[in-house]
Amino acid sequence: MPSFLMYRRYSPAERSEISMVLLLLPFLIMKAPHALMDPEMGPTTQTTSGATLIANGAEALVIEGSNKIILNNCTVKCTYNKWGSLLYQSMSGDAAGVDGYLTMTGGSFTYTGTAGGMFYNTNSTAHYTLNGVSLVNSCDTLIRCIKGSWGGSSASSGGITNFVAKNQILSGLIHVDADSKAYITLQDTSVFTGAINKANIANTATLTLDASSKWIVTATSYLSTLSDVSGISGTSITNITGNGFNVYYDATLSVNSALGGKTYSLVNSGVLAPKGSTAVDQQENEQPTSYKLNQNYPNPFNPTTTISFELPKKSYVNLEVFNIVGERVATLVNERRSAGQSSLTFNASGISSGVYFYKMTADNFITIKKLVLIK
Repeated sequence: MPSFLMYRRYSPAERSEISMVLLLLPFLIMKAPHALMDPEMGPTTQTTSGATLIANGAEALVIEGSNKIILNNCTVKCTYNKWGSLLYQSMSGDAAGVDGYLTMTGGSFTYTGTAGGMFYNTNSTAHYTLNGVSLVNSCDTLIRCIKGSWGGSSASSGGITNFVAKNQILSGLIHVDADSKAYITLQDTSVFTGAINKANIANTATLTLDASSKWIVTATSYLSTLSDVSGISGTSITNITGNGFNVYYDATLSVNSALGGKTYSLVNSGVLAPKGSTAVDQQENEQPTSYKLNQNYPNPFNPTTTISFELPKKSYVNLEVFNIVGERVATLVNERRSAGQSSLTFNASGISSGVYFYKMTADNFITIKKLVLIK
């Protein structure tokens, strides 16, 4: 029985590599190749509830062309080390402007790979809507929207990603290249921990936050536009935590008129400022003068939190997490790092609630701080 969760045409060589397990009923496990759907036959919508999908030889969720996948309370896991999901357009020659839809409500999505990203879009317009989905992402990238490739073929156009998160905990980097556009919306108490357009090359990268949602910044980010009316309080932004990093926006765009071309302070240091702000650029280039381990944020947390530290010179850094009886539960950093600020996301989904301690050692500097996990 073919899976109805994937739409993609494969070469014979690719088909031989596909290994997928679809659990539809208790104790009933079926192995099957991908469903082969010719996108030229017209758009198709497939909806399923309560299913478990494990993909070992390909992406867990693949949509080619104008097709839709709707998942309700499903468990999805991808162990394929390339992308967790793929939305793209090939047909008989590349074509831009084709809309694919992935909608997930409840359930979970786990990507154990470390390459590519959890959500990959190229050569098409991708519409992602996630509502209350538990995400576990081992890759440092959440979204990759680029003029890229798939299965030996290359895109003729970049991607357009429309990503709406409702009641979501998200973490990772959002990469957008010069040929692509990403429109990110956080709603209904969503929290995003990560960076957007870190490389500052995106054609377009926008973020919209409602009054109940937050962004915890892990690296300097560059936005085309920011819509965050509820977060502006005088000269401060109350729902963006900078952790010492800055966020830049394009003050020449009329859609940013509510920001007035001004510079705003972010929670826990850092600023929101117009691109090209000289004073801010100078501040950002200043190197730390001492070792420092910052308090994680948020704290308490569930299940992700951001930990940042500062190095006055290139140093070998060891950063570990211990439980209350002194047992090591995670090693977050164990390598030489360059001078400056560093930030990372600690995902504690695999450990139980409780009080933990994180210890940083760098040269002769040693310090310990407490964090609290509440599930």
